[in-house]
Amino acid sequence: MSLKDLRRLHSSYLEEVKAHLDDGYTHDASMRPEGLHHLIRLLESSRATSLGEFGAGLSTVGLRAWKQRTGRDIRFSTIEHDESWCRFMAGVLEGRNLPVDDIYTLAEYRNETLMMSAPPFDAVFVDHGPTMASRWNDVPWIVSLVKPGGLIIFDDWWPGHVRAFRSTKRIIRILTRMGLQWSVLEASRPNKNDKALAVVEKP
Repeated sequence: MSLKDLRRLHSSYLEEVKAHLDDGYTHDASMRPEGLHHLIRLLESSRATSLGEFGAGLSTVGLRAWKQRTGRDIRFSTIEHDESWCRFMAGVLEGRNLPVDDIYTLAEYRNETLMMSAPPFDAVFVDHGPTMASRWNDVPWIVSLVKPGGLIIFDDWWPGHVRAFRSTKRIIRILTRMGLQWSVLEASRPNKNDKALAVVEKP
């Protein structure tokens, strides 16, 4: 999918979210289409056939639209902490004739032992709540779901990275303790001060 396609998708997705929330939800609260464009490029270049997505949003819609349009052979599992948001996103997917049988609440994913029985992911995309602290607490077990040589991709990597944001610092320290190296995909930032994607390859 082209960046132009993803920008159109982003615009229509935001309209659906605004109608659902009606509480001042803004452009900045969503993943940027530029970041999604680079996420898709990463998946294409890595030849990933399975992706675990932690946090439902624009990427949930965009990745499935990309799969549908290209016929890409890739399995998705989206895990969302917020049950009401999970239901809303399932409705968004259904309204676009995209698959909804691969989106789960965190409780469903754990209680149905899907986490234990599923094969390791080729890649995971980390962009979940309910708070930024959830991400650094969840990093070790999320990394454990990725096969050797697989990718861990983080959204919301802030400018300055080590200096700029406490959550980024904490995640970097955790990754370092786990012996993992990270790199920032600066091209995923549409503007100088926007967030970026960070990519980790699991040894």
